[in-house]
Amino acid sequence: MRLSPRVDGWLLELHSAEPKRRERVAESLSSLSENFFDHRKIPKSVRAELIGEISSLRDDSEVAVRRCVAQLAGLAGFPSSETEELLGHLLKDPDSDVRARAAWACGTIGVASPPFWHTLLSHSEDAEKDVRWRVVWALQRIRPSQEVGDAQL
Repeated sequence: MRLSPRVDGWLLELHSAEPKRRERVAESLSSLSENFFDHRKIPKSVRAELIGEISSLRDDSEVAVRRCVAQLAGLAGFPSSETEELLGHLLKDPDSDVRARAAWACGTIGVASPPFWHTLLSHSEDAEKDVRWRVVWALQRIRPSQEVGDAQL
């Protein structure tokens, strides 16, 4: 893919048939710096390719992989309809940490992603406090705080 030899290798291993291997690799990828893509000046075309590749893992049986997918989508910072669809799907995940990371990813993409506004707003009353907090945080990053409205923690 052209991110870095190590990261490209990890991305390939996310598709391993071994669940424990996928889990370990997902944890390694989830530890990438928030500035990884910007510091390396990763072009938009590669970011779009990454979103396409990780989208196929959105229903992986390993929760660590789904958490990683949400994290990578935010780190890539690539607003697109495919990203919106991926994060919208992850916001419905049974695991609250996946949902919280998906909300974080929406907010990290920030002002470049106003389409996420309605997707996020529908999750502002999630059963889990951490998810609700992330949703409100993301909404504030996407729109001015006065527009957050009745989204409550």
